[in-house]
Amino acid sequence: MANLPAYAFIKDDRHRFLFVNRMYEKGFGVPPERWLGKTIKEIVPGIEDSSMLVNDQIALTEGQCQKKETVQIIGQQRVFMTSKFPIYFGQETALGGICIDITEWEQAIKEHQAAKADLSISHQAIEASSNGIMICEAANPKLPITYVNPAFEKITGYSKKEIVGRNPRFLAGDDKLQAGMIQIKNALTEKKKADVELRNYRKDGTLFWNELRIAPVQNTDGTVTHFVGVINDITDRKRYEMELEHKANHDSLTGLPNRVLLDDRIKQSIFYADRSQKTVAVLLLDLDRFKRINDTLGHGAGDLLLREIAERLRVSVRECDTVARFGGDEFVIVLAELAELNDIGIVIRRILKNLARPFPINDHKLEINTSIGISLFPQDGQEAETLVQRADLAMYQAKQLGGNTFCYFSPEMTAKAQDALAVEAGLREALQKDEFLLHYQPKVDIPSGRITGVEALVRWRHPEKGLLSPGCFIPVAEESGLIIPLGRWVLEEACRQAREWQNRVSSFFRISVNVSARQFRQEGFVQQVREVFEKTGAEPRMISLEITESMVLQDISSALRTMAQLKELGLSLQLDDFGTGFSNFNSLRRFQVEYLKIDCSFTRDALLEASAAAIVQSIIAIARNLVIKSVAEGVETREQLEFLSRHGCDEYQGFLFSKPIPPEEFIDLLGKKGKVSQLSNCRQNSPLTKFP
Repeated sequence: MANLPAYAFIKDDRHRFLFVNRMYEKGFGVPPERWLGKTIKEIVPGIEDSSMLVNDQIALTEGQCQKKETVQIIGQQRVFMTSKFPIYFGQETALGGICIDITEWEQAIKEHQAAKADLSISHQAIEASSNGIMICEAANPKLPITYVNPAFEKITGYSKKEIVGRNPRFLAGDDKLQAGMIQIKNALTEKKKADVELRNYRKDGTLFWNELRIAPVQNTDGTVTHFVGVINDITDRKRYEMELEHKANHDSLTGLPNRVLLDDRIKQSIFYADRSQKTVAVLLLDLDRFKRINDTLGHGAGDLLLREIAERLRVSVRECDTVARFGGDEFVIVLAELAELNDIGIVIRRILKNLARPFPINDHKLEINTSIGISLFPQDGQEAETLVQRADLAMYQAKQLGGNTFCYFSPEMTAKAQDALAVEAGLREALQKDEFLLHYQPKVDIPSGRITGVEALVRWRHPEKGLLSPGCFIPVAEESGLIIPLGRWVLEEACRQAREWQNRVSSFFRISVNVSARQFRQEGFVQQVREVFEKTGAEPRMISLEITESMVLQDISSALRTMAQLKELGLSLQLDDFGTGFSNFNSLRRFQVEYLKIDCSFTRDALLEASAAAIVQSIIAIARNLVIKSVAEGVETREQLEFLSRHGCDEYQGFLFSKPIPPEEFIDLLGKKGKVSQLSNCRQNSPLTKFP
């Protein structure tokens, strides 16, 4: 008993120790002999022994007491399981006891209970989580699922019974070739964490986007025993992200790829074509005269037409090709990996055929033509931007050919475009430096031979190239929009010259000024003309505006309004290049012009081709019937003039009489070759009212 691995003692009825074993020395640091005859308080001062004394009394009274007792020993709280019992020595009664130190055991029980409580809370949390949670067994090569929470069942549509024991990859169905699946496989092999997004499928086959996070679970020795996976249904978020991406990469009106996505598609096509040694064709389509539809029927009808055109273009190409909206009324088609160049012609013919059918839009059957430019990889360029630019140059060439056709890019087009850019830059500088001037070509009355007026023709005094005629720069001015400021300058200069001549020459004649289509259709054009007359002080009756038949026919109702407003200012109007358009007799009657100008091409061919002669005679007859004057342009020979005179043409202009000349030379010409018709001889129905 002395060496028993537990505390053994005997006390008398006054709680004084009669015997203690060696454990007391080990536990309290006091040898056994010092305990004898003393109470525990005498050995361990300050110890709370009230519960001990109570338990001692119970044992003596009831014959036994087994209870836990907590004792503070050498600064530490210890817990003992004590068993106390009475010992009889004749008439004397003593108290014996054995105490076992269960402090560590009690602590382990508490920790276990705490862990059990924590585990219970964690389990409840996992069960209540809105995220799906699964646990897989790592020791099994098949990684079977051993647990799923209710959210996992709800997200996937499978019950726990249907899931447990299966590998999680069953959720991917046949869609296993995903980058995320490879990441998961690598993480499982390396026993690491991983976060991926996967396309998974519910029990009913519907797709859901799964944000999956996996982590290894280790036991106390560091061995991975399980993997925990958390799934989160992010289908709504992915749908929103895809909608944003679609909006960023697609045209909102037609749903076609926009410029951003087009650039990526061309680059992809170039990559694959380069690898397979095939061809990529970039087609740039521009709708001919689309603006006319917008202006006459409104932008709503124009939008409907663009949608219909987009759909017809879609069905004209293969599924691997791209149809994109480039902007406005322009579309780009990318024909990917072409094995034969002949395939391009097949697609273009299909496009032109599909677009040739009328478009039913708002009770109208609209017909639309398109000009198509084509560039090819690799011969026309290696970069997406280059191919588009060169297709654009080819498209412009197709328009120059009359539209409703297609044109392949050629290297000469690049040089031509660069020349055009240089001309445009020069024009801008010329407008600032006042490098333009006007020459004037006389108009002559055929019966009398008198000069009745002049046509103002602009020239560019180029600092390096000398004097340039309009053909060298007017097309670029039209294309770039610089025709607007240039046209205004021409009108101002003509008005200034008219005012000067009015002061120097007592007789009356008109200066005719050409108006471009852009000027004529420009909003506020009439007001700009009014401002020019106010600025220069010229009389509107001295100026005649020349407008082309084609610009009037683009929007007849709008043109008629503009023409009426110009006539209210006191201006006379001339219809230039008559016969080159498609105006009918009734439309011409409504135009209210004072002159019909016969295009120089008809004048030139009248003596060579019967058809040209017939057209000239018809124009003269129409003018006579409408009581307006006919003017022939480009008269260069006596025979041409005699032909015109014989058929009753009123006036002519051309090199036969005079080339365009500077203003001072014109004044000299008046004295040498012609008489200025007197005001009294001018047509009495010409508007001579002064500018209000």
